[in-house]
Amino acid sequence: MINTHVIERVINNFHVGSRLMFGSRLIFGLAAAAMSVMMVSPSIADDIFNDLAKWPVYDPQPGHPTADEAKVFVEKLRPVATEAQKKYGIPRAGILAMAVQESGYGWTRTGIYARNAFGWKYGQSAKDAHLKSWRLDGQPASDPGNLYAAFSSHEDSMRFVASQLAAGRYRDATDASRDSIKNNSSERERTLAWLEAIQKAGYNPNKGYPAQVMKAGDAAGVFNGWVAAADTAENVKTTATNGSVFDQADRDKVQSWLQKDDTGRYMIHGATCSSDKQADWPGYETLPNGALQRCRYSVTSCVGLKSPANRLMCEQHRTVTGTKSATVVLLEPGLQRFATWVASACAVAGGNRQKCLERIYNEGVGASNWQIPVSGIVYEDLEPNFVQYGYAFRDGMTVRADAACGWQNGSKGEAAPGLTQDAACSRAQADPQGVSNKVRPMSTTLTDLRTWRPNIVASLPNHSEAYPIQGAAAVAWRSFVQKR
Repeated sequence: MINTHVIERVINNFHVGSRLMFGSRLIFGLAAAAMSVMMVSPSIADDIFNDLAKWPVYDPQPGHPTADEAKVFVEKLRPVATEAQKKYGIPRAGILAMAVQESGYGWTRTGIYARNAFGWKYGQSAKDAHLKSWRLDGQPASDPGNLYAAFSSHEDSMRFVASQLAAGRYRDATDASRDSIKNNSSERERTLAWLEAIQKAGYNPNKGYPAQVMKAGDAAGVFNGWVAAADTAENVKTTATNGSVFDQADRDKVQSWLQKDDTGRYMIHGATCSSDKQADWPGYETLPNGALQRCRYSVTSCVGLKSPANRLMCEQHRTVTGTKSATVVLLEPGLQRFATWVASACAVAGGNRQKCLERIYNEGVGASNWQIPVSGIVYEDLEPNFVQYGYAFRDGMTVRADAACGWQNGSKGEAAPGLTQDAACSRAQADPQGVSNKVRPMSTTLTDLRTWRPNIVASLPNHSEAYPIQGAAAVAWRSFVQKR
């Protein structure tokens, strides 16, 4: 569980003299707050994908969802559904049941490949939001338009669709729902009324759609399990996990930046990912299943470098010209949680929030592209020659690999690992020979923590700021990082 005191450090550099106190679940321990995670399907054999007899075009992938997968999908979207109810007045059970019904718990083709939990088409609203598109091949002619809006996560798709269902031709239905919530109507009553209203407004031509969604919601248990009745909020202030209040517009702004730059998260974007069980990972046992994503990704040296000078430098120094692939296990809280942490931190810091948001966001992009590798080989195109060299990682830190992994960092790690080495370097339990003094996502160091938070000095490990940290000091540093 990766320590994120660095977020506080960046704010402190920006806003000297501030004394920020963050809740332990939000900033002090990033992974402990990672409850909303992206569910991505394992790779799918082409013969199944292309055979509509084996896998009908609108159906969930054969064999999915399992009972556990269905539960993970519902529980990860509950907070987002509650957020939609508070912000817009949309019935939380209703929008959650819609996601279940329309995406097969995230296991339809659009749910898997576009991370679109609603079958939302790629129309003008998606274009205005600068979303990408994904084409559903095999769609019958009776259903016009086979381009669908593509999202970074199912959570993001719910937030987008909620914003659309609170405006335009659906505004009256959602305004009525807001009034119904204020009058303490039951979950089922307000959900059915709202579904019937948006269906009539043109959301779905099928008059039986509301009944189908209600049935799916019953099967998924969406009318039960809510922590408390969720009211509506007319203001733009939201309470974060640590109790601090942040401006929701700030979070939305940061989230839009993350969405725009999502292709920079190259170990997630376009990768083949599947969930690892947190119980298999010492130090991460308290996370829900799905918080750890095992991703197989690919890079090619020099491709994508924007500067002609950097690209030329890279081409002159690379020895591997083709694509190379590796596996990482990532802690993936999702873009919305990243944005929440940044907005919450800046709200506590005070001062010029715009500069604060930009500073923290850019720091995260520069240090890690907002990716948190728990294990595996991470390729990076660093100075001076910008060639994609691989580095072994553990717990958000560059490490000197153990003997089983045997990886050599930097220029000696330019070629792709073999399958056996790749598996060894990304396995759950390992004791590296040495670890970095800097921790992702934002390069936190022990000196940062000591200087800025003197009240926690007694709880900090003790080591010199040099790579690699070894022996008992390395064990202590890793333990501190995991537990925070």
